[in-house]
Amino acid sequence: MTNVQRSRRQVRLSRALGIALTPKAQRIFEKRPYAPGEHGRTRRRTESDYAVRLREKQRLRAQYGISEKQLRAAYEKGTHTAGQTGNAMLTDLETRLDALVLRAGFARTTAQARQFVVHRHILVDGNIVDRPSYRVKPGQTIQVKAKSQTMVPFQAAAEGVHRDVLPAVPGYLDVNLPSLKAINRADIVAFCDLIPERVNALGDKYGIARRSVDYKELLADPEVDAVSVCTDHASHAQIVCDALAAGKHVICEKALGRVPEDLARMTKAAAAHPELTAAGIFQHRYEPANRRLKKLIADGKFGRVLAVNLVFSCLRTNEYYEKDAWRGTVSGEGGGILINQAIHHLDQLRYLFGNVKRLAGRTANLTHQGVIEVEDTAAFVVEFGSGLFGTVAATNSSCVEWRSFLTVVGTEANLEYANEKPVFVESSVKGRADEITQALTARNKKEEADHDGTAE
Repeated sequence: MTNVQRSRRQVRLSRALGIALTPKAQRIFEKRPYAPGEHGRTRRRTESDYAVRLREKQRLRAQYGISEKQLRAAYEKGTHTAGQTGNAMLTDLETRLDALVLRAGFARTTAQARQFVVHRHILVDGNIVDRPSYRVKPGQTIQVKAKSQTMVPFQAAAEGVHRDVLPAVPGYLDVNLPSLKAINRADIVAFCDLIPERVNALGDKYGIARRSVDYKELLADPEVDAVSVCTDHASHAQIVCDALAAGKHVICEKALGRVPEDLARMTKAAAAHPELTAAGIFQHRYEPANRRLKKLIADGKFGRVLAVNLVFSCLRTNEYYEKDAWRGTVSGEGGGILINQAIHHLDQLRYLFGNVKRLAGRTANLTHQGVIEVEDTAAFVVEFGSGLFGTVAATNSSCVEWRSFLTVVGTEANLEYANEKPVFVESSVKGRADEITQALTARNKKEEADHDGTAE
């Protein structure tokens, strides 16, 4: 089918359905606002209820460019989502990658948006996604690949030439057209805290009118789609389980639970609701440099990794612990430096090198005696499932505010890695040190944020 034939087909379909699917269809529809064909002007005006519903379904399919099967899948998903099925279905369709590329103004029509995605011009969080039906999650970033931004269609989009024929950018998108970047935003609709003064201060700061001291009141609100749990460790499990039971997506701060039994309850509740997303905040796994380091290790750029060493230091004063009664207690926090501050970097070790087989170590409270019940310093030797050995030292009694230092020792390359940046790389293979350095620094530079655009 030629472009002319495709354009004519879209115009005829627009007139048949009574909606403009393309800018050209809009112009022609204004001149001939009736159905196509010989009897378009004299079409019977009264329609059955079935005909009305059928046409609305056909309009929806045409607007999103989806098949009957895809629409049925969206509907079925909506029936299992809290709130009205129709709203849930439309919300799901609006998270399609091709729909958001169009809404952001990167494309002029749904068909063009789909083509951009299929032809691998679009990145989601820095990775190429070539599936138009990919669902973009709140907080994810959509951007045109750096190499593609020099193409005429994208240069035109960056200049905003589509804005005159497209609806206004929806409120759930933050769009920067000159850089061809958009963020699928999540709106905060309510705050909850046990302490009225705190929840009011948050509400005033961010202009959120809805406030509560009872989280169950918010879970009963159909307008709430997802819950972010930022409470004391001991309360995480109950809130997460209640949120899932209420049909809400959940993201929970570390540590997920105070004791292993808490985590078991949460994972069981999440398994009972596969239609919902339940996740913890372990952001270091998504640091571009960490993802590239993992790939470098897997690709053998270090040779055989012989040993790893992690030193983590930060500062938590007595005032920090005295601010909340649960901090530094066994019953409220469940631990100290290991379960709170160093947990992100311990997770980083597991992400890079796999699960732990066994360890031996010691913990102590060196500088917070009489203030906390838990450890502020820990050191241990660890053996990973692969047989790799490592050492860890962590403290929150340091004079520095926050610093991690990871050393990777391999048969072909060594790396010293501070705060997700390489500070020293040496290799016995010619050019390997530069290769490792370039891979780990490219994503740390804003102007090279796309790097080579390949998925990992």
